[in-house]
Amino acid sequence: MPVLEIIGAPHSNYVRTVRMAAEEKGVSYNLTPCPPHCPESDAIHPFGKIPSMRMGDIEIFECLGIVTYIDAAFDGPPLHPDNVVELARMYQWISTFNEVYVQTMIRGYALEYIFPKGENGEPRRGNIDSAIGKIHHQLEVMEIGLWDRRFLAGGNFSLADMFAAPVLSMVGKMPEGESLLSGAPNVRAWMDKIGKRESFVKTEPPRPST
Repeated sequence: MPVLEIIGAPHSNYVRTVRMAAEEKGVSYNLTPCPPHCPESDAIHPFGKIPSMRMGDIEIFECLGIVTYIDAAFDGPPLHPDNVVELARMYQWISTFNEVYVQTMIRGYALEYIFPKGENGEPRRGNIDSAIGKIHHQLEVMEIGLWDRRFLAGGNFSLADMFAAPVLSMVGKMPEGESLLSGAPNVRAWMDKIGKRESFVKTEPPRPST
């Protein structure tokens, strides 16, 4: 049987999501580390983004498509709820993270430290402060969502948590991250649970320099 190949940079939150899905299902895979628009990515993704995957003659791009394939194609614990309401909540959170949280927490905040574009190579403080204001609100929304649930979609770990955890983990590594998360006890407790999962530990990316 062909081996699953995951293509993309290990520090990407979306690449980590795909790797977590493979780990949760017990699927062996090879990681081909490369940035967006590398030849390996361009060969599969029409816009050169990461991640993409190849397994024999099967090629899939975009994170949600890849994890859906992994969940359906392999044995192992399901990565989605059976309950229709919880299934809807899973996709609700995946969509919200893709459209809102990643834009603020990764592109608006973390990347300002990781790839600073300000004067003399310094992070742009105004952009960071603007993002922090939005992050406070977004954490409040998660606090409510986790008020009576162990995980984002309900009682069981699902793809929603795999999309969210790499993003919150990156926030926690930034200078204001611990302070931000300390004001969100439900989110912190959720992160502590996920932090003990083997899939999360094994996919820990190299720590970015800040």
